[in-house]
Amino acid sequence: MRAAAQMISYEIPLGICILIIVLTMGAVRLEEMVLGQASYWFGIIPQWNIFLHPVVAMILFICMLAEANRAPFDMAEAEQELVGGFHTEYSALKFGLFFLGEYAHMITASGVFAVLFMGGWHFPWIPWTQPDSIGLIGVLAKVAVLCGKIAFLIFLMMWIRWTLPRFRFDQLMRLAWKTLIPMTLAIFVFTVVLVYYGLHRSILATIGNVVVAVIAMVLAAASDSAVTGRQRSMPKIAPSPGSSTNALEA
Repeated sequence: MRAAAQMISYEIPLGICILIIVLTMGAVRLEEMVLGQASYWFGIIPQWNIFLHPVVAMILFICMLAEANRAPFDMAEAEQELVGGFHTEYSALKFGLFFLGEYAHMITASGVFAVLFMGGWHFPWIPWTQPDSIGLIGVLAKVAVLCGKIAFLIFLMMWIRWTLPRFRFDQLMRLAWKTLIPMTLAIFVFTVVLVYYGLHRSILATIGNVVVAVIAMVLAAASDSAVTGRQRSMPKIAPSPGSSTNALEA
């Protein structure tokens, strides 16, 4: 039940992030999105969407972790106490296929992220990874670049799993509904305005991302997020006779 709620919660900002990129690129075909990023600002900076929408890229990466059940979004389960599920009903190869499916999800999500935000097979300043390179060497170089980006993203997922502790379920839901969804909606509305005025591929998109991230951090710092709603609504415990206030607070 909790896993289903988690997936539904994080699918909303994930879909909005993809919609923002579709609006920005004006296309839904992945090859057209890559070709749209295979150019440069000022002849130096590649027009990758990760530079145009850095906050959207970060949110999509977070949603990828949640959808793939990777830490810190995996729900802790005591395998020795379970009476149902693949931990107790399967073993050997069938048991391993569940984890193979998780890593297949990681590879697929990393590939989509690389295409949407990191230029896909494009890599700046290398002639074999430019759109006009269609020879055998160019094809192999483009495949190697895309595989390298996917491997880098998988490395980041593993690095996060080794580094960050798990979220509580209430923290996980609060992050999705009170932070990621409002941020993606704000950036989406701002992107619609930029598309209307034809400025969606300008530096204004990056500025809008930064402004939304700063506002979100200010609101998060000003709110009392250390106490959950359930804890806030609980009645206060009156001190018993003979006990001090300091001992109760401790």
